[in-house]
Amino acid sequence: MTRWRFVVLVLILVGLSGCTASQVLPPPVVSSVKLLKEDMGWVQVNVTGVSNPGYTLKWGDVETVYGVSTVIPKQEKYEHMYQNPGNYTISLVAPDKKIVAQATVSVFHVDCHVSLLAVNGRTIIIRYFGRYGINYALSWGDHYGETIVAATGTGILSHTYSVPGEYAVSMGETWAPPRTFFTVTIK
Repeated sequence: MTRWRFVVLVLILVGLSGCTASQVLPPPVVSSVKLLKEDMGWVQVNVTGVSNPGYTLKWGDVETVYGVSTVIPKQEKYEHMYQNPGNYTISLVAPDKKIVAQATVSVFHVDCHVSLLAVNGRTIIIRYFGRYGINYALSWGDHYGETIVAATGTGILSHTYSVPGEYAVSMGETWAPPRTFFTVTIK
């Protein structure tokens, strides 16, 4: 067999096999950041397309530990509390420091926010968000409450209810009427 015929035979066999380079390579992963909600400075985003560690979310407000969140592969929801009204660009940054996705948010008013993290029997766990150095009054809805100083902008608290019932959890600056964030049913 001559060399020319061998080359033609190989090309025909590769063509008949139906194997192409695009079928061998996995499709590219597309990362995204999507704004889910903005509520008086509290922002929740959805991050997709991150399968490796080393990614960060830069919230666009401060370049401190508070303004940057570590992205955990396969975890999609992230929260942040802005301290001042303004327009912000949220950037998803790859390990090589390149921006791979962005979203923008406009914050018109900043107050506080409370999220329910878990209910374990009669104990609830919450995450609160607020402005640095502001005194907040937190009400558990059962005639108990506490004063919080948002020294780091966010924190986690727990409370155990003594009797079953429905309880409205609210929070606000100590001088203002509190705002109810959610109602929890304790059995």
